[in-house]
Amino acid sequence: MKNSIKWYPKPADVKELESAATLIQSFVSNDTARRSHNKGYYIWKLNNNPFGLGKMWIIKDKCQIVGTVSFTPKRLYINGILNQGVELCDGFTHPEYQKQGIFSTLLNMTSYNPIDGEIAFIYGTPNEQALPVEKKAGYRVIPSA
Repeated sequence: MKNSIKWYPKPADVKELESAATLIQSFVSNDTARRSHNKGYYIWKLNNNPFGLGKMWIIKDKCQIVGTVSFTPKRLYINGILNQGVELCDGFTHPEYQKQGIFSTLLNMTSYNPIDGEIAFIYGTPNEQALPVEKKAGYRVIPSA
């Protein structure tokens, strides 16, 4: 049944961030947690970030969020010039929904519609599972970065 279902990503609203945080928390153990994963963190990261508004895309099956990807605005100096960019992050798919094209669908959505406003670049630090999917979606590995 791989990829037989058509998934429809949508931007998460503030009310959906708690459900998204619950999905993300299911992947994080006390040993690997480097930061908070609660609703308040995502509200700050996406809505109160001093570098601009971020965005989280979600995919739902009925009322349950089964996939997430977000962009967080960042400003970085590159060759002495301050650039506005976004970090691709929070890519999670519920274990029962993996290998069904959810992450690919979310990545394709983000490549067409990252955030409102001008950005110079999109970057991320994918793990071994995410990297092949990100490459297939058109993201490139830059060894010097």
